[in-house]
Amino acid sequence: MPMRIDAALLERQLDELYAIGADPGGGGGAYRPLYGDAWAAACDQVERWMKETGLAVRRDAVGNIWGRIDGSGGSGGGKAVVTGSHIDTVRHGGRLDGALGITAGLAALRAVIEARGKPKRPLELLVVCEEEGSRFTTNF
Repeated sequence: MPMRIDAALLERQLDELYAIGADPGGGGGAYRPLYGDAWAAACDQVERWMKETGLAVRRDAVGNIWGRIDGSGGSGGGKAVVTGSHIDTVRHGGRLDGALGITAGLAALRAVIEARGKPKRPLELLVVCEEEGSRFTTNF
């Protein structure tokens, strides 16, 4: 069975993430600083999408989100193949700032699961809590 990416779903998810933290003053862009309200709302939304896709979800101590499907090999299938991106944005961040790596990774995992079922090796989507230095003078 060929793998298919649901382009309409991918676009919808990009729009939904962009709307979270959108500039209410109309200046353009979005801002999701680490540990802020918009950041937390975006994390919750992505976690819901991961669960809808069938991934086991966990958050680590600093706020990274891990979505995983175990592999069919022994001990969960060995080392995981991981993809993902950051969920925070710079001020006036664009629609794709971090969001494309998250939604594209999720779309790829969904396509694999739908076309092939359980993979041989574990697959994970990592949503990194911070990359932009959006709150602190350094990044994680």
